[in-house]
Amino acid sequence: MRTLFRIMFVIAFVFIAVHSVRLIYMVWLEPTGSVLDKYDDQIETQVKKAKSLEELTALYDDAHRAVQAYEADDTNPTLEYHEERNTEPYKSEILLKDSIQKWEIQSRKIYQMRVYWALGSLFLVIGVVLFKRVSQWLGVSALVVAFSEMIYWSSPPYFSGGLLEYQRLINNT
Repeated sequence: MRTLFRIMFVIAFVFIAVHSVRLIYMVWLEPTGSVLDKYDDQIETQVKKAKSLEELTALYDDAHRAVQAYEADDTNPTLEYHEERNTEPYKSEILLKDSIQKWEIQSRKIYQMRVYWALGSLFLVIGVVLFKRVSQWLGVSALVVAFSEMIYWSSPPYFSGGLLEYQRLINNT
């Protein structure tokens, strides 16, 4: 049984060390700017600087009112759907709507991660109790489940592709 624990410790240590190095890089060392940032228009800059969903919603409200005002004016030409994506005020409204949807998806992922981490913590406690009082094998099995849940749900780029707002996810772990 000691050999199993040593092997489990080494595996857990490797995963935690690799994950910690990646988090340190992404939070403190990764360059976040681009030389192309100076070419962003005003609305893209505001979207990048937004710190909350409420800020994006306020921007979207203004853009949506601008679209409604544009459509209410009979002197404005009627645009085809494919032309709207490149014409103001539609362009700003579409960009803000996409940003809000991405923010909401990321918020769901953060909530999901927190729930699964709580469940992983519960399995961790159950595993320790089982290990000490019932059966070492059942305890180790529960511990494997606990650490697997925690590692999987806090590592989205490894398992589900890169996310645009992964920085926000990292800051919530």
